[in-house]
Amino acid sequence: MFLEQRLGTVLNQTFQDFELIILDDNSSDGSWNYLKQYQDHPKVSYCIRNEVNSGSPFKQWKKGIELAKGELIWIAESDDWSELTFLDHCVSYFESKDIGLVMAASKYVDCNNQVLRSISHVCPCGFYEGIHFLKNHMYFKNSVINASAVVFRKSFIKERILNQVVNFRLSGDHLFWTALMSFSKLVIIEDQLNFFRWHDQSVRKQELKNLTGLKEGIKIKNWIESQIHIDKRDRIRSRREVYLNFFKFLKNNPSSKNFNEFLEISSFFSFSDKLKAWVRFALF
Repeated sequence: MFLEQRLGTVLNQTFQDFELIILDDNSSDGSWNYLKQYQDHPKVSYCIRNEVNSGSPFKQWKKGIELAKGELIWIAESDDWSELTFLDHCVSYFESKDIGLVMAASKYVDCNNQVLRSISHVCPCGFYEGIHFLKNHMYFKNSVINASAVVFRKSFIKERILNQVVNFRLSGDHLFWTALMSFSKLVIIEDQLNFFRWHDQSVRKQELKNLTGLKEGIKIKNWIESQIHIDKRDRIRSRREVYLNFFKFLKNNPSSKNFNEFLEISSFFSFSDKLKAWVRFALF
């Protein structure tokens, strides 16, 4: 359990103008016994445990966002931790009213707090028009590595997006950040202020063992294409990447061959790749 470290690096931030909302998704590992001791902490506005597990981390996101009283939100995920100056650095950029999201740099860490590697940003640090970043980065993959590295503006979140996000198992964050960027600016800062825990039991790592990410990624690409213009060249590139990733997955997991999943995923392939895909799939 990493909760003591997580909560310590939230409550002891150098920036102290915040409320803390604690949400427990009916955990079975004893987390609630630890969390409930914070119910009467002066910084804690809510300390809530679900009666049954929601089955989706993004349902907890939605609940927390709706409960939050402030304009700026930080989703401090339970396995991660941060530098104590995280909020001080990030909040300062929101003096500009058109900034919807600020993202700090991160480091991967293991269950023993050992740094595995630093996570490089996908592009240079600085200010970005959201649409530009969306077209050049988010359309191809989720370039926001970890929610714990981000502070965002609540008033820029649309209710319909929150209602869509909760239907995702793995990639709800991808849709969430994408929708936020579609009508705001963002800032990427170079300071490595976030520590992202990557371990064998994480939901994300478990889900990468199947096709959840690929299928949900297609839904997000379709959503982006329905909202903004994507150049034909980029559409072709995106479809080719999905085609290659699908067969790379099958090569590494031949026992996962499933005709219905093939039909679902191949519907996104380009016409020329669809013809080849039927032959390749039959040969597995």
